[in-house]
Amino acid sequence: MALAIFTALIVTLQRGTAGSLRAIRLATMDQRALDLARAKLATASVEGIAAEAVEEGDDAGLHWRTSIRRYKAPDEIVMPPGLAAYWVNVSVDWRPQDASQQHEIELQTLKLRAAP
Repeated sequence: MALAIFTALIVTLQRGTAGSLRAIRLATMDQRALDLARAKLATASVEGIAAEAVEEGDDAGLHWRTSIRRYKAPDEIVMPPGLAAYWVNVSVDWRPQDASQQHEIELQTLKLRAAP
C-alpha cells in the first residue's frame, strides 16, 4: 500500500514539474518576442516614407513584421502644419516546439516627422 501511494506521489510530482518547465519555456519565448517587438518599434524610422512601407525577417525562431502607413486624421482633428503622422505596427509570431497553436504579439504606435 505504501509503495502504491509513493508511486502515485512521484508521478504527480513529475507531471507538475514537467508542466512548470513547459510554462517557463513559453514565458521565456513570450518575453523574447515582446523584447524584439519593442526594439523593432523603437528603431522603426518614418523618415523617407511617402505613404507605406513593410519590412520583415526572422530572429532566433521568431518571425517579425514591421509595417508603416500614413495616419489619416479624422476631420475634427487638425494636424499641426509641417508635421506628418505615421502608424508603426510591429507583429512577432512564433510556434513553440511543444505547443499546437501559434503565438503572436502586436504593438502599435504613432510617430511624427516633418511633412514631406
